Amino acid sequence: MGVHDEDLSTAMQAHRAGRLDDAYAAYVRVLSRRPDNEIARYHLGILEMQRGHTDDALRHLKTAAQIAPGNAAIQFDLGRALLQTGQLEPAAGIFESLSQRAGEHSEIRYHLALVREKQDRLEEAERELQRALSLQPDHLNALLHSGQLSLRRNDKATAAARFESALEQSPENGDALVALARLREDAGALDAAEDLLRRAIDVAAPDVPDAHVCLSRLLESKNRPEEALRVAELATQHCPGHDIAWRQLGQLLKRQGHLQEAVAAFSRGHALLRDPDSGYGLNRPEIRRTNKAKLRHDIEQLRYIRSLEPDRDDLDRIILEHEALQGALPEDLGEGDVIGLHPATIAKLGGHYNRCIRRIDARMLPGGALNPTLDPDAITEDYLRRGPGITWIDGFLRPEALDSLRQFLLESTIWYDADHPNGYVGAYLHDGFDCPLILQIARELPALLPDIFGNRPLLQLWAYHYDSRLSGIDMHADFAAVNVNFWLTPDDAMLEPDSGGMRIWDKEAPASWGASDFNTAEPETKARIDEYLAAEGAQELVVPHRQNRVVIFNSDLFHRTDDIRFRDGFENRRINVTMLYGTREQG
Repeated sequence: MGVHDEDLSTAMQAHRAGRLDDAYAAYVRVLSRRPDNEIARYHLGILEMQRGHTDDALRHLKTAAQIAPGNAAIQFDLGRALLQTGQLEPAAGIFESLSQRAGEHSEIRYHLALVREKQDRLEEAERELQRALSLQPDHLNALLHSGQLSLRRNDKATAAARFESALEQSPENGDALVALARLREDAGALDAAEDLLRRAIDVAAPDVPDAHVCLSRLLESKNRPEEALRVAELATQHCPGHDIAWRQLGQLLKRQGHLQEAVAAFSRGHALLRDPDSGYGLNRPEIRRTNKAKLRHDIEQLRYIRSLEPDRDDLDRIILEHEALQGALPEDLGEGDVIGLHPATIAKLGGHYNRCIRRIDARMLPGGALNPTLDPDAITEDYLRRGPGITWIDGFLRPEALDSLRQFLLESTIWYDADHPNGYVGAYLHDGFDCPLILQIARELPALLPDIFGNRPLLQLWAYHYDSRLSGIDMHADFAAVNVNFWLTPDDAMLEPDSGGMRIWDKEAPASWGASDFNTAEPETKARIDEYLAAEGAQELVVPHRQNRVVIFNSDLFHRTDDIRFRDGFENRRINVTMLYGTREQG
């Protein structure tokens, strides 16, 4: 065996053993002497894909394919690399060409299905999966993927059949067990779902972290909160690098009144998902979803931060990345129309899109965050006097608290939520909006007004940031007992001083209505609410926007954002903070 063959053999042995650095050095030695060695070039490309160096991987794989155009294995893995990096049309071309040259093959059809799905050509994707399954009925990944596509079409019967077939091929497949459990739960077969999830944990954990999370949620729905909490704690122990496990633990702790411990769990999950130096979560909807309004907001915020930090030259590059993405969006896309970005597009943004690039402190204030002149007796009397429960108060926070919280929300890149057709963006307690100051406010208000809040725990906390070119939240009620809304934007930002706040109707959502009846953006929901309010003779109350004004009301009351007309400029955008306490049953 010649020296080149010995080096190549050494490289491939190290590669198979997982010693990637040794393998890399040996492949490079081969190529330094024989740059046209397609085998070394090919395996070096595969290694670079494993290391996450996609540009280098594609360069080596393309070179290998040019050297040996008839090598089907090289062509196939080049197609896979193109698919993984979001180059969908070239990937499809390779798989189609391979199919014509090499004949029908299940793996080629399966990967072509993956391409078509990412292109949102779902019918073609399903046809390719069926062709893969006709060639290889026990193709596990094709069965699983076909099940997921059936779910996207809301064809639950076909999805269940696919997952059951997958389990026949692989009885310990955790993904199939969890997917089938979710379908069983959706159908109301909670015990069957629990059995499947426990089986998934027994045979597949920690490789399927969602099994613990799904079981925890299921146990909570079966009114077994202590068991749900124990399973959530196990999820974080088995899968400490899984942000959803930390979020589930935090939600349970919060609902059981352990706010500080909940925030600690939320912070762990936030750090995992939003770390700008991590490639974690590129496939997650929380990272990938965007729209024109969201990108405009983020660019404005980055420019605002740049004005505060003249030494941060890196922000110029980040802003340019965001502007390039903004310019690449379809021209006919509506301002609030949400689209999903390809993971490769996210990767090209250098880990900056929807990540925590900057987060400042907003600390607890000694002596309290609320205005010490607030009169709790007068506030409570006014709340109770207004029928179902409404009051509003000016001068809610101490000036130091108002300024600190406002700057936290202006300067912290925690506005991740772009899932609203009206174009506003959101920041949430479970995902970055957990500064000590907002937690201080959330604790002090119920303590000040015990006859309104009782012992109801904080259930939700968020902030929304609005674009004056668009609109606010449509008519809805909240699935809680007491709603708190307060506003942070200065009054001189308003173009119409008697608007910009809230409109509240004095009729509660019927107790028989569920959340889907009064808290969705569907047109039929609004029509149902309008018809109900008209039949009940509901009266509308308009509370104009004022900086540092808080509105406290019965969450069952229908309400919406008033018309928004604020001046242009990032600092003039309307910011509201919402806190929800208790459940409807505690109302």
